[in-house]
Amino acid sequence: MRGANELGVYDQYMVPVYGPFKINGVISFGFAEAISTKNYECFRKMEDLAVTHHYHMVQHFGGKRSDTDLSRRENEVLTWIARGKSSSAIATILGVSVSSVDTYTRRIFEKMGVNDRVSAVVNGIVEGLIKPS
Repeated sequence: MRGANELGVYDQYMVPVYGPFKINGVISFGFAEAISTKNYECFRKMEDLAVTHHYHMVQHFGGKRSDTDLSRRENEVLTWIARGKSSSAIATILGVSVSSVDTYTRRIFEKMGVNDRVSAVVNGIVEGLIKPS
């Protein structure tokens, strides 16, 4: 903080940010005077700004693609799982049997090292395999 004081920064608010491709960081806002801890709306706006800025920076500069190598069909199944579709609905959409969807789902779980649909979707988003809609 001493170096910041030399630049006229006497108080700061830091926001941790988490993004796709496991690119995480901290965005700091500096102020020339003390800020009120009761100004909740201001803090919320800074948090919104930090998260939005981080997301756009990651999108602009890209990130390392996932080490998880899903087939095109597995990626389709994961995308439909993320949209809340059941195995039978996914089978109808893709024109395959329910047992095929179950097989793709098991392969996805195995490749990602997860045991359930929610964990697979979260990992898929974090690793940049699918985009939240």
